[in-house]
Amino acid sequence: MADPGSQPPGIDVGMRVEVSGNLGYVRYVGQTSFSTGRWVGVELDLPRGKNGGVVEGKRYFDCKAMHGVFVRPPQARIIVDGVAPTGVQPEPAGRAASRPSSISSRSQLPAGSRTGVPSRPSSVRTLVASPTAATGASRLSKPPVRRAGTDSTPDSPGSARRIRVAPQSARDDDHHLAERSRSSTPPTSANLQQQQHQLLLQQQQLQLQRQQEAILAEEESKRLAMEEALIQEELEQEEELAQKEQQQDQQGFAPLPASASGGTPSAQSQQGNNAQRTEAVVPLKEYEELKIKLRILETKRTEDRERIRDAEKAKEESEQFLNIRTKLQAKLTEMQQELRDSKRSLKESQTEKEAFENKYNDVLDSMEVTLLDKEMAEERAENLQHEVNMLKEKVDEMHVDLNVFQQEDGK
Repeated sequence: MADPGSQPPGIDVGMRVEVSGNLGYVRYVGQTSFSTGRWVGVELDLPRGKNGGVVEGKRYFDCKAMHGVFVRPPQARIIVDGVAPTGVQPEPAGRAASRPSSISSRSQLPAGSRTGVPSRPSSVRTLVASPTAATGASRLSKPPVRRAGTDSTPDSPGSARRIRVAPQSARDDDHHLAERSRSSTPPTSANLQQQQHQLLLQQQQLQLQRQQEAILAEEESKRLAMEEALIQEELEQEEELAQKEQQQDQQGFAPLPASASGGTPSAQSQQGNNAQRTEAVVPLKEYEELKIKLRILETKRTEDRERIRDAEKAKEESEQFLNIRTKLQAKLTEMQQELRDSKRSLKESQTEKEAFENKYNDVLDSMEVTLLDKEMAEERAENLQHEVNMLKEKVDEMHVDLNVFQQEDGK
């Protein structure tokens, strides 16, 4: 993924480096789009980074979230055999000579820390050259030593499984050391392929180790649950015994019957009283501790009761909400039905209104027609009256002419 032409000298993909006190592997070297210049993308061993290999939506390498970080080349120091280089590449003879000292440093461990731990191969080395490398090596070697110290007793059921994890961490140490020694050689195509193959193997080993750690954690949780159950049983038993002892102390000690040896009852009762007092005084501290534990359990039970009570209240509120919801749904259906009825009545009234408007328009048209007929009739009546008047005048004239003719005929 890196551009070979833009790689800074001395840093290559797959190398083990240190960035601000955190160890990791180089996953990208070259130019970036988020800033100018050369950048080195490092996958840290711990989640102390800033991203997961993605910056501004562009992926430069693959790693877990908060395990990736981009730095300038001077900020990344190459780790070779557990120490940061000082500018001079170490020779193979120096690396071979450093192995016995690391082995002798492991042999100086106290005998108690090696109890129950199986012997590791001769290639196992403890990195103590620099503080940063020592932290990484102690992180890998601590779990087996702790499990060996805590599970050295034969009664522990998961001790054998836990001890078997130690060779795996030793192989991881060998793998890291071999990879660091190889990182000092100049990068070639064969070395890059070999480093990629080794990285794949390392990832597989890490996955196996995580699976084993998950199995061990599950067994540890089961064992703790069993221990809690046993402690609770012991608490109950101790509580019963303490109650019985208190009852005996309250009732007092009755005198024992005289023995065949002829001892007095008062002396025998005094001896029995002293013996019972000594027996009662011995478990008093344990009784107080168990009483404190019992109080803690009682407080937890009260908290559980309060949680159950809160859950019941929430359940009742949910039931009330469901009832209110059903009522609201019924009311909503009624309102929807009323709305449908009102819409239907509105449509009917609109149709009736349209019918009345049509009738009104028809009546208006008929009235206009009748008015026109009336006007025409009035005009015709006026014309006829005028004709009648003219005819009357003609009749009058004809009467006058007739009288004239009659008078002329009489003469």
